[in-house]
Amino acid sequence: MYNKKKKIKHKTLKIFFLLIGTIVTAVFLEAGILYLVNSQNVYKTSKVLLDQTIEIVEKNKQSEVRTVVADIPVYKGIALYVADKETGRIYGATDVSKIGVKLDDMGLRKQRKKIAKEKIASGIIRVDGKKNYYILKKTQKYIVGITYWIAVDNKSNLIAILIMVVYLSIAAVGILFMVLRLSKVKKKNKEQSVMLSSISEISNTDKMTGCLNRKAYDEDISEIRMDSQFIYVSMDVNGLKIINDRQGHAAGDELICVAASCMKTRFDRYGKVYRMGGDEFAAILFVKREQFEWIRRQFDGDIKHWRCNRIKELSISYGYVSSSECQWDSMKEISDVADIRMYEEKAMYYKKNGVDRQGQPAAYVALYRLYTQILQINLEKDRYKILNWEETKNKKKQDSIGALSEWFHNFEDIRLIHSDDLVKYLKKTKIEYLKKQFANKKKFVTITYRRKEGDSYKRITLEIIPEDENSQNTYEGFLYVKE
Repeated sequence: MYNKKKKIKHKTLKIFFLLIGTIVTAVFLEAGILYLVNSQNVYKTSKVLLDQTIEIVEKNKQSEVRTVVADIPVYKGIALYVADKETGRIYGATDVSKIGVKLDDMGLRKQRKKIAKEKIASGIIRVDGKKNYYILKKTQKYIVGITYWIAVDNKSNLIAILIMVVYLSIAAVGILFMVLRLSKVKKKNKEQSVMLSSISEISNTDKMTGCLNRKAYDEDISEIRMDSQFIYVSMDVNGLKIINDRQGHAAGDELICVAASCMKTRFDRYGKVYRMGGDEFAAILFVKREQFEWIRRQFDGDIKHWRCNRIKELSISYGYVSSSECQWDSMKEISDVADIRMYEEKAMYYKKNGVDRQGQPAAYVALYRLYTQILQINLEKDRYKILNWEETKNKKKQDSIGALSEWFHNFEDIRLIHSDDLVKYLKKTKIEYLKKQFANKKKFVTITYRRKEGDSYKRITLEIIPEDENSQNTYEGFLYVKE
């Protein structure tokens, strides 16, 4: 406490001396300004008086110059001189003691020669041991000059400086008080801001993983513009149940934390990562699709090489959607499609690892609740088979089979498709087009269009996904219908 008070005292003294230094600087600056201003004013006043004197003496004879000049009223410290332009001898002056004296004897020899060419000269000289401004001007008959004693203004300058010192001292005390007051207010506001920020951060952060939570997710998606450029990623950690059963929930928690750390390491610089609950995560990245392809490859590499104490292997299924794929109606629609793609990848993971999910067909085990129909397709043979969840669960015979091209033809009445979507629908539902996408190892083909229902349109999504990495040869896959 003592050190804190001592620190505040030192800070106050530092501010005070800084203000005193500012005052001293301001005083000298003010003195300099006054000096320059007065010098300028003196020069202008003297020049006017000089011109008036020239006008008067030019109208009078040389014999009258002495009397005329002596009668010209001037302020204390100002002197006028009228001298012969050839010899420089003074004919008339406001100071009669200078009559008959040469300008050369007053220290104006060089200046007298100068005005022979330039007709006017000015500067500072010493007259009777005192500093004076001077102006010399050559006319047709004479050299007319004026001197002004600099010390005449010293008194007024000193008074002005003293007034400024008093004013700035009072201002310094006021400023010091305000600085100390503002410092206290600023410190208090900063403490309140830090406290509020901490409360907000705690309420929006998942304690276990450090990711943002569902509350933060709901707040953020409400502010995202649908016409902005972003990538939505839906993620799910594979194998959590197996880890929990075999190694305990502590190992399961470690798996979730490892996965979250991997996501944050790769995605945080581009957007935000949210823990939606359990082993489910989402990320919203404000990048273009081309850039995300590079990020995705880096993320896959991170997953492959990640190791920790109990977890020897990390696997994350994910699906992503670009906001530029089509004209989306809502973030809910985008997240649903991302979930579809994530669940498909998760189903392929289980199939590849021989995991039996209660006898359900592996390719749509996690997807059945999201779709109105799921079809197993073969593009090479132009065949399909409708997979029905209830029938599969009860092991009933599947008999809904036929030509895929006919299914596309019969599934939708093209007269009800929105005119803006019709060309795209007809192009993407051709078997040759889909075979080409499989051959190019496309992970999925999405067909989104609007179907007229009553007075409005309903959005329909067809998601066509290869069965596995060999589908470019077998042309086998699945078609998911979401209405």
